[in-house]
Amino acid sequence: MTQQTLSVGSSPKPSRAGPSRSSSPTGPLANSRETLTGSIPRASTFRSTFLSTLLSTLLLGTFLFRCAPSLPGPPTLSAPSPASARMPPVDPGVGATESTDAGGPDRDREAQRLAARVATLSGLPELGQIAQLNFTFIAIRDGRRAMEARHRWDIRGGRDRITWSRDGHTYDVIVSTSDPTRVESAHVDGAPASPAVASSLGPVAYQRFINDGYWLLMPLKLFDDGVILKAEPDRIHDDVPHHILRLSFAGVGLTPGDVYWLFINPNSNRITRWEMRLEGQTSEPRGMSWDDYRPVGPLLLSHLHQSDDGKMEIRFDETSALRALQSSDFEPSKLGPGAPDRSARRMDPTLMDLSRPGARAE
Repeated sequence: MTQQTLSVGSSPKPSRAGPSRSSSPTGPLANSRETLTGSIPRASTFRSTFLSTLLSTLLLGTFLFRCAPSLPGPPTLSAPSPASARMPPVDPGVGATESTDAGGPDRDREAQRLAARVATLSGLPELGQIAQLNFTFIAIRDGRRAMEARHRWDIRGGRDRITWSRDGHTYDVIVSTSDPTRVESAHVDGAPASPAVASSLGPVAYQRFINDGYWLLMPLKLFDDGVILKAEPDRIHDDVPHHILRLSFAGVGLTPGDVYWLFINPNSNRITRWEMRLEGQTSEPRGMSWDDYRPVGPLLLSHLHQSDDGKMEIRFDETSALRALQSSDFEPSKLGPGAPDRSARRMDPTLMDLSRPGARAE
């Protein structure tokens, strides 16, 4: 199947005018057109037909106006917090906001404005153009490659194919992005997994999808259900004042007590850093950079995150966005030892889960 990659320059601008309607007249307008293209009617007949057509058109226009859907609010994804249980179709809506004594409704509106700028810059309005999103998640700890997972996400089909290595074995799993128990295919070292092994691999693959996708796509998920947005006073980072957008969660996800502070450059509207305080964490929030922004089809995404202490690094490689599904990517795996797939290299399993936003170092 021919692979169609989205290019940023060719992405159409999102329409704010609601659903398009056909410009071809129907009903009385079509009848009057047929009359005018036939024999010429008498003046009285013409006036009668014209008035009848005008009245019908006005009535039809009033009906369409009343029945037309209202314009959507900010376009959003509908899904998870960092460790949450869903990853998202595109739906209109807005996330929750939180009033404060210091800011009240004005502060709520500022939070919405900040989130909308970030999401729009990141390409959220164009996300619906993408059928498949490919990326490789790489975690490096203390200079060692701790984890590498290759993703081929069928956005419209609601499934992700994830390939990773652990304990000297290569796993290749196609799992539902809404239900970790729905495993379409599972292979270990190129051989089909037994039903019991496939069932156990489903939640592991699903967790990778949720975690790795959040590191890449968080700017597109600011309006998810259950996300609470709060604008806080500006802070200085690298000698530049940054807007601060605080993210917390209203009982959604596996760790709803997590809190994130996004540092937004007021000149570029890009996130340059985030700080996180995870559920149960008593120490100061930990910081990670958001660097190396690159276009991925119509999206603009950060490909590099580095911790303040320099010990942890998250990278993304082999990112691409396709207009049409590459069906061959979802055929049963034939990977085995010696296969030329980069994700088949052995990783250090003791460091595997330290890449999670919600992970705790033991």
